[in-house]
Amino acid sequence: MKEFLIQLGGVWYIDPVRLLHFLKERASIISERIAVPGTDHPTTEALRGRLGELLNLIQQLKENVNE
Repeated sequence: MKEFLIQLGGVWYIDPVRLLHFLKERASIISERIAVPGTDHPTTEALRGRLGELLNLIQQLKENVNE
């Protein structure tokens, strides 16, 4: 988790660009898990829900970080 945190003046902050990169990687991993053959329907739907939430968060971050 510290890979997207930065410390300034003794205070930890979330670096939005690093967080965005982390979330994109996470979305990619979840997409791969959805594509695995033989996964049961409830698991697939749960993964799709998580992916949808991640993509929504990524879009909101992109709009506010101007990336």
